Amino acid sequence: MVRIVHKPARFFIESLWLILIIGLAGVGHAQPQPTGSWDFDDSNNPLRATIGEDLALVGLHTSIPGLNAADGAVAIGTGNYYIAYHGIAPNGGGGYVNQYTLVFDVKLPELGVWYSLFNTNESNANDGDGWINPTGQIGVGATGYSERTITAGLWHRIAIAVDLAAGTIDYYLNGEPIHHGTGQALDGRFSLYSINDSTPWLLLFADNDGEDSAIYVSKVSVYDVALPADQVAALKGAGGNDAPVEGLPIVVSGPVKPSITVHPANPSGMDDIHLNGSEFRSMDNNFIAGSKWEVSLDSAFQKILITRTFTIENTISDEQFTQIELENSYFPLNRTIYARVAYTDDAGLTSPWSDTVSFTIGGLGNRWIVYSENFEKTEVNQLPVGWEEFNINPERPDPPAVNDGANDFYYPQLKTWSVQDYDYLMQLPWYPTWEDKASNPPGVVETDLRIVEGKSAHADTANFDSATAYYEAHLLSPEIDLSGVTDVVVAFHSNYVQNQDNIVIVEYTLDGGSVDMPETPPHGELPVSPGKPIGKWHPILYYMDSNLVQYFDAVIDAELTLIQSAEGLTFLYDDYVFAKEDHTYAELAPFVKPRINDHISDSKRFERMAIPALDNQPSVRIRWMVMGTYSWYYGFDNFQIWGVGGTPVENWSLY
Repeated sequence: MVRIVHKPARFFIESLWLILIIGLAGVGHAQPQPTGSWDFDDSNNPLRATIGEDLALVGLHTSIPGLNAADGAVAIGTGNYYIAYHGIAPNGGGGYVNQYTLVFDVKLPELGVWYSLFNTNESNANDGDGWINPTGQIGVGATGYSERTITAGLWHRIAIAVDLAAGTIDYYLNGEPIHHGTGQALDGRFSLYSINDSTPWLLLFADNDGEDSAIYVSKVSVYDVALPADQVAALKGAGGNDAPVEGLPIVVSGPVKPSITVHPANPSGMDDIHLNGSEFRSMDNNFIAGSKWEVSLDSAFQKILITRTFTIENTISDEQFTQIELENSYFPLNRTIYARVAYTDDAGLTSPWSDTVSFTIGGLGNRWIVYSENFEKTEVNQLPVGWEEFNINPERPDPPAVNDGANDFYYPQLKTWSVQDYDYLMQLPWYPTWEDKASNPPGVVETDLRIVEGKSAHADTANFDSATAYYEAHLLSPEIDLSGVTDVVVAFHSNYVQNQDNIVIVEYTLDGGSVDMPETPPHGELPVSPGKPIGKWHPILYYMDSNLVQYFDAVIDAELTLIQSAEGLTFLYDDYVFAKEDHTYAELAPFVKPRINDHISDSKRFERMAIPALDNQPSVRIRWMVMGTYSWYYGFDNFQIWGVGGTPVENWSLY
């Protein structure tokens, strides 16, 4: 097993194979020759080209035996791929490469997983464009899949002939046609960047989201024409054989299957979860180079809640591969959660998934609900009795009456905090949806786990006129009497996605505090200052884009984080933090919570914070503040205060 030192990755390419054969029996013209061909026979330099330019490797691979003693091959695993410089000029009547053929000699370790053959996107930012699906069918969604299937454990030759001038893509297995796809556009998805472009390559065995399972490869070729059926037939099967062959034994053990322990084993609703993977072991004496963790709402891992992927590039120690810590806010109360992990070694080989572990998030002990507001009894565009809002939101032109498709800002926008129902949230353009699950409504982590349902408190800053894009809105709860209540926990469901260039603040006051707001400025002008605190305020949470959070010695540095400013503004994030008046930055740091920008689920949380300072307090107010520029939103639902003592109230939760 060898580790190959790869060329620096310029971008990602499509996986393309085409077999070089000279002469076609029974045909009176010469068989076309590839513009690029790679045999992987030289274990000291497996990237060396037989024809054309050498491959560039992004990640890791390992040399393995091929079809026979004279044939070499490679094993390339998930997240690793080749950049192939195909050497083809624009053709087919378009500005890109519209006519080409890829030929692959491959062996599948197993069925039941996805295999990516190539990707036309230069930076691997999209799904692959040629696939073997878990049942062994060959194709892609846009063209359909073959009825005939490939078998695992044997060497096969796959050819993909693309003719976008005719709008067709033809798939072949061992020289025989297996599927005819139509309706593809000239210079469209399946065209390649040409030698005239700055990215004249395609990616082999690449996919943007980890569905490129480990595959064995003996040869890849690319042609500058769409080979007709008779010329593909002349290529036959892998290595030019008439039928699939088993080849030499391949011993690629890879990392040993890991295991997971959960701490604490029986977590309460206030415990963070520590998932500890077993020590990395490899029968090949390789080293750990990556890990992938999945945390799901179901044991089949169809309802993924959290994914964490670690590589050499984003870690500084081996321990970071084998353990993760998850805040309790990821999980609802009294719910069973499932987790698994797989390790990758420095040869690019991935272990089997660990056995699935499960843990059940408990409740909040002997506490009960002493205050609850889920906004269901409040009219839309209003606030519950006793709640107050303060805002700066300059006037702006009304959006067009009819969407002309020219912009996203035709949806009704709010000028302040208010209660909104699902119909409003559903029409907002700013709610990302899960891939292939666009029917999921906004505020949904998964189909049976909702952050908001029915009505919720909501504020958004999307602005039809970007010249007045500044937005600052505060929402204050009524004064809540917690006399006689101890062990207080503040809980709410936080509905948050976009977070660059904004901040969301949650603070509390014990002395009837409020907000002093400046006058709303004229159209197109910024206010003279942000809102100012009345009374003393104390920290609960400060949501920030994780890219904005600054660290010193691996600990959040609240001062460096908060003295930054949002794009286009002179005000600092620090200007909206009322608690800084009575707390040091070191005291604020534990309350700064990084969130992943534009992530559909990671930033939607079931927040639960134990706040001892609220015990026995007769006049508690909570403040939610959102500041943004241009297009951000924030909302929350199911606000509750739990504690021991006091009078239990009805749990209005819909969950």
